[in-house]
Amino acid sequence: MQRCACALLWCLVLATAIAACGRIRYGAEAGGAETGTDAGATRDAAADRDASAVDAGHDAGGPGDAGAADGGPPPAPGEVVKLTTTAPLFTSPLPTSGHCGEFAMFFVTDQPIDDNGVVPSVFLDPDGHTLWLSLPCRHGDTGWNLTLGRWDTAGGDFEQLDPDSATPAREAFVRIDDTYSDGSQVTSTRGHAFALAGDGSLVGAGGVFDGTVHHVVPIFASSPATLSAASYVVGARGALDPPASPPWAVRTAYRRNILRVGSTYYLYSVHWDGSSMTPLGLESTSIAVSTSTDLRSATFGASPVLADGWTQPYVTESGGTFHMVARRLETNSWHYVRGTSPTDFDFAGATPLGLARHAGAPGAWDELRYASHGLSGDPQVVGAVAVGDTLFVLYVAGVPPHGSFASNMRSRGSIGVFALAVTPWDR
Repeated sequence: MQRCACALLWCLVLATAIAACGRIRYGAEAGGAETGTDAGATRDAAADRDASAVDAGHDAGGPGDAGAADGGPPPAPGEVVKLTTTAPLFTSPLPTSGHCGEFAMFFVTDQPIDDNGVVPSVFLDPDGHTLWLSLPCRHGDTGWNLTLGRWDTAGGDFEQLDPDSATPAREAFVRIDDTYSDGSQVTSTRGHAFALAGDGSLVGAGGVFDGTVHHVVPIFASSPATLSAASYVVGARGALDPPASPPWAVRTAYRRNILRVGSTYYLYSVHWDGSSMTPLGLESTSIAVSTSTDLRSATFGASPVLADGWTQPYVTESGGTFHMVARRLETNSWHYVRGTSPTDFDFAGATPLGLARHAGAPGAWDELRYASHGLSGDPQVVGAVAVGDTLFVLYVAGVPPHGSFASNMRSRGSIGVFALAVTPWDR
């Protein structure tokens, strides 16, 4: 078990920061006072456009105001606080032996459909305060393995788990040379999303490569520790996709976000109609939601699209209020979107988070040299989970590359954490 020496005073810092949070400031001040050198005029213009959209009470393609029922706007989220100013939560390790021996790496792309899914995913433990992460990793340049880590937000260090702790090699739970239940080789793992059931069993969805493309299939394990290639239901290729390729889903990204509410799983997915483009030249995608009781199939309702012009939704729930962090394609920036149910979100009142304004100064671990989005300069967000009234937003940032891997897709990545206070609708 590999431990990352993170700041043990985080819980005190968080408590102080959250208690002192004011409401988020729109426009040029959005996201806090920390600036760094990347907060340039281009990103200021993007932030101003975001602020104007929120102040005007409209946003790209969103449904009606979900706060109208109570006669006023929903409570705004608190100011974003960076918890990992001096050191990251986790840094991919220096070379050693094993399938996860060289480094965990994080691909970053602006494309909402053609993202290759090689990023961590984040999910909440039934204990209500531990965050689990699935981590792509490799040894050499031959394909992607998958391992797991966890972080106790109540004050623990990050732990990178090792399924073979008896040996010095750093191993993976799912390896490229493993075989699935049908005898086919793993080759590469991508596009994972997981959730933990109340009994601690692990459920999820992930890409299975058929030699040409990755197909999303269900994943089942009795616990995170028992995750393996045998957990993938390879015979269920396409079971979680929209049926019959409707016009709004000519193409579907194979990453999902999974939220469990009682006995129902909500799967948030990204789709493209095959023609719509943004001014930035990106596919103008939509966010849709489907439901499942067993994750072996998914049901899309008559109107499954939640919003157009958005991508990468991360949805979480706390105290009966639903929280989404998603990327708005018009400005390529991350927003907070509040919801009253798993299928009703206030995109019209979405709040820009202004994450680029928290970029580290030159030389800092999270100076956004590599892992940032064009135009906004926001970092690549890989998950958002609410613990009580605190929303943790996890992101990746580049550190100087090592060896021969000197590009944005071949650098040693690190994971950092933002936090903001979120208030239920009824407070």
